[in-house]
Amino acid sequence: MLDTRWPRLLSALRGRLGQSDLPDRRASMSAAPRKERRSLHLVPLSQLAERSVSWLWRGWMPMGHLTILDGDPGMGKTLLTLDMCARVTTGKAFPGDIPTLGPVNVILINAEDDMEDTIKPRLRGMGADLDRVFDIRDVKSGLAGPLHFPTDRRLLDHFLTENQARLVVIDPIMSFLDRRIQSSNDQHVRRALGSLTWLARKHRCAILLVRHLNKARGGRALYRGGASIGFTASCRSVLLAGPDPQQPGGRVLAQVKQNLAAAQPSLLYTATTEQSETPLIAWRGASILSADDLVAIVAKSKPPLLARETARDLMEDFLRPGPRTTEEIKQFAEKEALSESTLFRVKRELQIRRRRIALAGKRVSYWLLPDQELPEEVRQASWQEEMREFHRRILEKEKEPVKNQS
Repeated sequence: MLDTRWPRLLSALRGRLGQSDLPDRRASMSAAPRKERRSLHLVPLSQLAERSVSWLWRGWMPMGHLTILDGDPGMGKTLLTLDMCARVTTGKAFPGDIPTLGPVNVILINAEDDMEDTIKPRLRGMGADLDRVFDIRDVKSGLAGPLHFPTDRRLLDHFLTENQARLVVIDPIMSFLDRRIQSSNDQHVRRALGSLTWLARKHRCAILLVRHLNKARGGRALYRGGASIGFTASCRSVLLAGPDPQQPGGRVLAQVKQNLAAAQPSLLYTATTEQSETPLIAWRGASILSADDLVAIVAKSKPPLLARETARDLMEDFLRPGPRTTEEIKQFAEKEALSESTLFRVKRELQIRRRRIALAGKRVSYWLLPDQELPEEVRQASWQEEMREFHRRILEKEKEPVKNQS
């Protein structure tokens, strides 16, 4: 009975909501491609060929795995990645005369700097082979074509197959995650980075991610990377860029963790324009500072935040990965000991919006930052909930005349 009434009810729903372009569920279901069944089988390890770990930068950046570079703004993280690109595209050795696998191709995926006026001049100043550095562009507009993971995994797979790049830089990784991926959710992060790990293994390339630090103070460097610990757990090599208090303008590149080799000594570097119009990385030898030393130095050098600023920063960090339900906000406030008045003051200061939707048979409220929208799956679920509720009301209304007649 419900199936035969469906077209009429959907038409009524369209008229009620003013959405004449709502999809026909039956048509969309029939048009949806069927998922192919995977063909899996067990293989004993005795039949697998052993191989040693290969390196793009020995001891620092393994091939076939993910590496992540953490650091506060101003530490030259992007400049470090460009220095690496210049070396691998020309075959120039890494600091300490460590040979590189090169010359090889590189794919640069960058959201914060312009390719034409910033990245290309800097790479040229570093002596990179620009014929080996690739940017992803939209065919029609000619502008940078943003990728989002895990959705665009197969597109990057195509590009890696096409040009055999051995290094992919994603800077910063937070800008290239699907909207539905909540960067503070471990399961979400592992799903997104799992797609990149799959690509790194398939193409035997190194994928370098860039990430900012969180606003916590002190502690171990292992827990200072922004968002979920899943980023750190998914990467075999985790690097940290931080300031050297003993060298004016000096910075240090240190290892937070390295799963595939012995720990390497930290390296001192500076950003200089002595020999070029554009900034270059100048390597100054080894440093005795560890990654934990670097985050401790930063914690001591920063003035203490006011309680109000701390609450605002905490809330912004909590919401930045994606909208949260009021229940999640309540639990977060209790965990951070934020009073109700502080919570709503921060809500005003950050211009947080609240949106109520129907979900799972009840009304649910979400908090969103000004530039955020609800994830697509949440909107779809809410729309389906509204449609079921409207369907139910239509059926009840149609039964009313029958009751009156009896």
